[in-house]
Amino acid sequence: MERNKFFQLASEGKLHKATGKQLPGEEKAETPLKRGLINGYSLSDICHFYAFRRCFHEEGYKEFMVDLSFENGAKD
Repeated sequence: MERNKFFQLASEGKLHKATGKQLPGEEKAETPLKRGLINGYSLSDICHFYAFRRCFHEEGYKEFMVDLSFENGAKD
């Protein structure tokens, strides 16, 4: 994902309060990206999470890309 697209999506997303409930498959999730997908969050909301936790600095984008690469190579 291009940097500009990541920050565009991040600006459109929002944070959600944790429910405290674990969904099937979540216990095996190794990244916030995978946990977000399992919980049904939009890509915008997931990008927002990564950007928000790093104060919308470049580091949030870099972490997202590392996790995206990991998830694309991970086997279920």
